[in-house]
Amino acid sequence: MKNILIVATQPQRFLDQLNLAKELDSTCVNFSILFFIGEKVSQVYKKEVKELEFKIINNLSKLTQDSKQKISIKKILKTFVTTKKKASLRNYINILKNTKLFTRSLIKQESYILNELNKKYEYISKLVVENKIKVLLINGDRHLGDEPVFLKISKELGVPSIIVYLVDYADEERILKNKMTTKKLKPSFLTSRYIVNSQEKLKYKIINNKYYYPHPIGNALQKFGVITKDPYVMGSGASDILCLNNKHSKDLYQENGINEKKIRVMGDASSDRLHGKYIQKYTIKKELLKKYNLSNDKRTIVIALPQLGEHNLLSWEDHWIEIFFLMSILKKLEENVLISLHPKMDKKEYQFLESKFSCNILDERLTDVLPIADVFIATFSSTVIWSVLCGVKTIVVDFYGLNYTMYDFLTSIKIVDDKKLLQQNLKEMLYREVDFSKDWESLSRDDVFDGKTTQRYIELIDEVIDS
Repeated sequence: MKNILIVATQPQRFLDQLNLAKELDSTCVNFSILFFIGEKVSQVYKKEVKELEFKIINNLSKLTQDSKQKISIKKILKTFVTTKKKASLRNYINILKNTKLFTRSLIKQESYILNELNKKYEYISKLVVENKIKVLLINGDRHLGDEPVFLKISKELGVPSIIVYLVDYADEERILKNKMTTKKLKPSFLTSRYIVNSQEKLKYKIINNKYYYPHPIGNALQKFGVITKDPYVMGSGASDILCLNNKHSKDLYQENGINEKKIRVMGDASSDRLHGKYIQKYTIKKELLKKYNLSNDKRTIVIALPQLGEHNLLSWEDHWIEIFFLMSILKKLEENVLISLHPKMDKKEYQFLESKFSCNILDERLTDVLPIADVFIATFSSTVIWSVLCGVKTIVVDFYGLNYTMYDFLTSIKIVDDKKLLQQNLKEMLYREVDFSKDWESLSRDDVFDGKTTQRYIELIDEVIDS
């Protein structure tokens, strides 16, 4: 039996990891799937963790509970302060923290972080050995928390580490917009000597004169031995294998310095389920039309509502203004409208939209319904790739100033950033033919959209164990 450890330390990845675990477990009898559950995951998914059918190697009762007060403060900030305002506030705070007044505090922070990493390494490395783990399935090689510990375990104990592809990895463009980076300073007489020394000694790539990590964290990771060479590109760190979804992604990562030998084009683990629904789409459509009392004479629009409030991109007041705008445009079209909610969105809070805008909120997962759509509407999300793979005409709405270029290579989709043009573009998209051939080639559709992604992971895991 080959023991495979899934490192679940990021709540936003946990459900996808759980689905992958179930697929691996049901497909391969030679694998024993185990989990390491991080503190944040255990807090967000208490019920799922409690009912987990796989062995958890760490003692959950040992997880610290001192973050309750911090969490409540974060909730208050999320309710009243947008991401942009928080970034501005942090910027002012960081200017103060970079002065000589905080030198001792910065040194203490670095020491504390390094000590915590070393303590965790001693604890977790013993668990890995005791459970005879053969492979680590991790989320990345640039994140914080317990991830650096598993990278060092992989490095020191020779246990292969595989970054599983679950969603689009944030690229440089999105990181610089969304993450609070640390600016490289031009030292003055007020600048802490700790910052000056750190800027001279920290050895990893910075972009636009911005450090990915705050200095105490960067220095601690460097001393711990697992700092990534380029944190702006996933796979640049101490991981062994980087799994990607298609040829286009592979080309991008190679252009950004990732060795081709480290990359595997696997497809999206979620697309196996999607493919299964795609080949049954005509049967599924009949069932959905009946279940939601939809008209067979109308076209079906599926919209993944943007999580502007949940992701703190806008205030809740502005979030609802945007939701009402989208739904009012869809109501005017007088077509079948199905709403897909993100797991972060509470269905009870959105239920009133059904009567107000003559639509239906899906009970089903998006992967189970997307193939039957005539048009799919989303923001910048990996779900856009799903819809294109299914040959579904797609509109990406961006009235929120994101202006990402991540999907500029797709020729079949339409990005709408002017509200005045949304209704017109929707009408055109509903009735015109779209050529998907170029996009399917870029997305390696013939190679990865086949329902065999899980099998490819099994073969990869066997390969790295044998080698």
